[in-house]
Amino acid sequence: MLRFSCQCLTIAYCLVAALPAMAQEGGQHDVPRPHVPARPPTQREVNQHQALQLFAEAVMCEREDRLLEAMRVYELAAKLDPDAVTVQKSLLMIYIAVERHDEAGKLLKRVLELNPHDFEMSYLHARQLRSQGKLDEACKVLLTGLQAPALRDRPDMQQQMEFDLGVLYERLEKHLDAAAAFGRAAAILDHPDRQLEGRVGHEEIQMRSAEIHERIGRNYLDMHEFDKAIAAFQDAQAKYPPGAGRLHYHLAQVQLRQGKLNEAVSSLQNYLQMMPQGTDAYELMIGLLQKMKRDAEIVPWLEQASAKDTFNVGLRLLLAKQCAKAGQTTKAEKIYRDMAEAGPSEQVYKELFLLYKEHHPRGPVAIGEMINDAFEAANRKDNPLANNSSPAQVKAMVAALRANDDLARAVLAPSAKLAEKKPLHIDTLQIFGAIADRLNMLPEAEIFYVECVKQPLPVMTEPLIYGGMQSVMWKAGHFEALVDATRIGLKQAQPINRVLLRGGLAQALGHLERWDEAIAEADIAVSEAIGPEKFKLRLLRVRILTGATKFTEAEAECQAMLKDFTLPGEAIEVHYLLSNVYSATKKNAESEAELLACLKIDGDSIAVNNDLGYQWADQGKNLPQAEAMIRKAIDLDRKSRKGMFTLRPDADKEFKDNACYIDSLGWVLFHSGQIEAARKELEYAATLPDSDDPVIFDHLGDVYLALGLRDEALTAWRQAIHFYGEGKRRKMDDRLQTLKERVKQLEGK
Repeated sequence: MLRFSCQCLTIAYCLVAALPAMAQEGGQHDVPRPHVPARPPTQREVNQHQALQLFAEAVMCEREDRLLEAMRVYELAAKLDPDAVTVQKSLLMIYIAVERHDEAGKLLKRVLELNPHDFEMSYLHARQLRSQGKLDEACKVLLTGLQAPALRDRPDMQQQMEFDLGVLYERLEKHLDAAAAFGRAAAILDHPDRQLEGRVGHEEIQMRSAEIHERIGRNYLDMHEFDKAIAAFQDAQAKYPPGAGRLHYHLAQVQLRQGKLNEAVSSLQNYLQMMPQGTDAYELMIGLLQKMKRDAEIVPWLEQASAKDTFNVGLRLLLAKQCAKAGQTTKAEKIYRDMAEAGPSEQVYKELFLLYKEHHPRGPVAIGEMINDAFEAANRKDNPLANNSSPAQVKAMVAALRANDDLARAVLAPSAKLAEKKPLHIDTLQIFGAIADRLNMLPEAEIFYVECVKQPLPVMTEPLIYGGMQSVMWKAGHFEALVDATRIGLKQAQPINRVLLRGGLAQALGHLERWDEAIAEADIAVSEAIGPEKFKLRLLRVRILTGATKFTEAEAECQAMLKDFTLPGEAIEVHYLLSNVYSATKKNAESEAELLACLKIDGDSIAVNNDLGYQWADQGKNLPQAEAMIRKAIDLDRKSRKGMFTLRPDADKEFKDNACYIDSLGWVLFHSGQIEAARKELEYAATLPDSDDPVIFDHLGDVYLALGLRDEALTAWRQAIHFYGEGKRRKMDDRLQTLKERVKQLEGK
């Protein structure tokens, strides 16, 4: 063996030694030739190859949590290869992660068009459709996804999809279909394979199965299939024996539907011996006693039940509610107060306040006084640090008031009158003022805030109170009162908060056209401001100078600010403000130059795209480009504001366009000769919530006149004159006079 091994090594050595010579002799024939495809690649194949490279790049970005960059690269890949399901699904998940739900919804449909039996996407799409209230569509999507052959390997997913389908059918009141879907979901749980058991614990499977069988029983109950309902409830009992007592509850429901009231009462009594949490069974018993004309038994029976189950808060609330219903308001009040003392909660105080509102001799006034007393108790300096329930009571009271708008309105109106007669605690006034502001009860909110300012204010709440006061009075249009209240506040405000007050004071004085005072207050505010506030107040000073027609000073201040503030976000605001200064002095070329400077910094600025497009439209130039810019502004505005509503089923009802931008679109269409299209847009703008702008109706009158609609033009211009008279778009006296003359001419014809 040793000799053989040596011989082998010798031969190997010789071969290795001979390799260089062999390479020299025939090396040129051994070099691999470049691959030459039989045919050149098609454009589609080139795109697919590039898309694959981009997909790999996007995956790396995603793994490094660079989601926006990953989204951009996925979008490029999806554009190159729109039929690549994996790319589309990856992009879809990114859209969901960054909350671009509109794009996600469209992409979900595209993915399911490419692969209708992708059960994961079907499940996701059905959930989205359900959140939008499109239940029938969600059912169809789930049914298609459930046909996927690959679903056999995912029993957990199949069970969840069947369960969701059952829930959808329930909401559609298709009880037979719901029972069938729940039955299929239960069958998976009743015969789990190893894969499902590995994902879910055995006891959890039992509980889940029992819950689904109960739902099957409830659906049969709604169909008056009582035998099948009882069988399903018995199956639930068998699946999870620890919950067997619930069978009595379900039997009571069946017996109630069958009209067997005595048997239902007996079954419920058996169930209630278990002292279940919640109040469903107790409420069912109350309903039964009422049907049997045994109303007098309700309160004594609830008192006994509550005495046995002292920790059931819902049961005690139910007892108090029934006491009030039976006319035993003193007993009800005591129950609520005892509960509030032991464990204050929003629900307890909500029901106590409703009791006071409906039955207390002083009604809502007593509620306001109770809240004020609680604030005073919570803020007493001699309060013990431990076992002090006052702060928790205050928190629960305020939550109860905020949670019920009708109750809050009933309390705030008399409380505002009370505040004018006697001093209330500062926290009461501030909270009541904030709630009244939210409910648009501006007169009441103003009273609360003015009464606040008359008292020494805590340092921490000064900004909230002063800011709230200025906001309310501004919305109410009470500028003289705002000036007076702000000057009172300036006498006691902390130095750090005087800047806020002076800025608001300068704005109010400007609105009243008391320009010298406004400029003086703005100058003081700028001199006292530090940090970012100085930039904001200098912008305010420019606006006031512009309103005062001190255009040279306003322009000089803007030029100085461009040197002092060089960050892109700051520069764009100054350029935009300078464009308004030039526009006010009819320097259109200079105004356009400033807007173009803004677009160089941010080409997607909504206001800038709209304003430049409007200026061009007003001058009748660059009309195609102006229309494109205004439409871009509208689209960007819709995307920026509509995002908060996309997850809500009633999103379309809540979202409204910006009337100013729609007016710009109508105006550019008018100058382009598209009169009917302009009419449509301007009439739409006039219906929007922020349509109280005279310019909209001014333009609408021009459109009507161009269409020969004399009466409609008169109506629109009269509305514009009304809004001009209310102070909208100040310093447009020339346009107001022109409108009055045109109306007079039309009326004389």
